[in-house]
Amino acid sequence: MSRRRTRPHRLPTRRLVFLAVLIGAALVGSAFVRVTLQDNALAREAVGVQGQIAMLEAQQAVLNAQIATQQTPAYIEQKAREHGYVKPGEGLASVRDAAPQQTRTTAAPDAKETVIERLQRWLALFFHP
Repeated sequence: MSRRRTRPHRLPTRRLVFLAVLIGAALVGSAFVRVTLQDNALAREAVGVQGQIAMLEAQQAVLNAQIATQQTPAYIEQKAREHGYVKPGEGLASVRDAAPQQTRTTAAPDAKETVIERLQRWLALFFHP
């Protein structure tokens, strides 16, 4: 009786090559998918950053326009007047909302009192006592 030797079970060479190619293709495919996903994420982020840049440039334009307006002599003069400053040779007058007082009587006012009242009104107008 002849005995045959049994060899351990080996895969044929073609099957090994096919398996190696299949594993390699899977690795390359997964790398391609990973790179594509990263590329898409970077593109979305770039669009967001470009939107932020456009918004900041618009804000900068508004601020530059405000600076240009605030550096004009007319604006500076307006702000100075709002804070109570006047130009040399000008006087400062204010209008009060109080109702005028009527002190007239049926008798004719004395001439001295009329002059004194006028002076008091002029002083009140210019010096705000």
